[in-house]
Amino acid sequence: MIDSRLDPEMAEALRLNAGLQPPGDRDAMPLAEQRKVFSETRRFWNEPPLPVGRVSESMLRTGVAYRRYVPADAEPGPLLVYLHGGGWVVGTLDTHDCVARALCRHAALEVCSLDYPLAPETPFEQIVDAITRSVSELAQLEPVQRIALCGDSAGAHLAVFAAARLAGLLGDRLVGLASLYGVLARRDDLPSFAAFGDGRYGLSTQRMRLYWSLLNADGRADPLSLDGPLPPTLVVAAELDVLRDSSHLFAAGLVRRGVSTVCETQAGMAHAFMGYGRTIGRVAQCAGRVGAFLRQLT
Repeated sequence: MIDSRLDPEMAEALRLNAGLQPPGDRDAMPLAEQRKVFSETRRFWNEPPLPVGRVSESMLRTGVAYRRYVPADAEPGPLLVYLHGGGWVVGTLDTHDCVARALCRHAALEVCSLDYPLAPETPFEQIVDAITRSVSELAQLEPVQRIALCGDSAGAHLAVFAAARLAGLLGDRLVGLASLYGVLARRDDLPSFAAFGDGRYGLSTQRMRLYWSLLNADGRADPLSLDGPLPPTLVVAAELDVLRDSSHLFAAGLVRRGVSTVCETQAGMAHAFMGYGRTIGRVAQCAGRVGAFLRQLT
């Protein structure tokens, strides 16, 4: 049953995306095939590329490639390091190019999108370590630049853990953190899972369990278990998303720990809405909100 709260543009994006999927259960496919399907279906959402000032690619000494987006009209603010979603197991610089471009254009910030190593080939701790070392290297390349982290879905989960490590390494140069419909609790017994877990809005309880099993991580991978320092954090949830209540739980925990936190819920949106900017006008608004939040911290 479709929820009456579903935004019409979100509904159209879900309809179009469903039509791009091949027959059969994607989650039952071999992982290589899942990655191929995901990459192929994402092409539609990345065309035509949203214009930005300049795009370049390079490789860090850590072996992690990154794509840098420079806005045509940059405003003062931190360098934004972006980590793509995809359940830790799918996704590339190309599949989430549209999200990085939206953040660059509408947040008016320079964005570095990291092509971090994926699970299950790379264990969770090594993924976070690769991200942490890569951001530290970017900080060395930008000696006067302040840095913020942003991730969507599983990328937000990784951004949280990387930020916890980087807080001690970068000090006040790490100015902020933004989570977009992030995996912010290792729980699927929450009301949002009960309401939307059948997958009619994209991410299902079954798929989330599959992703956790492929990450193959212990309880230390639960963001709710973190107790170290974090920079000021913006938590953006989607109203019709299984992960909505995870975002709310995590944000409440940050507030209790004294972390400067803003938690917002995008009404009528479903999981991964930032990747549907071809259809959803709200993407620009949300990206602009990320920029405004981070800019007021610097």
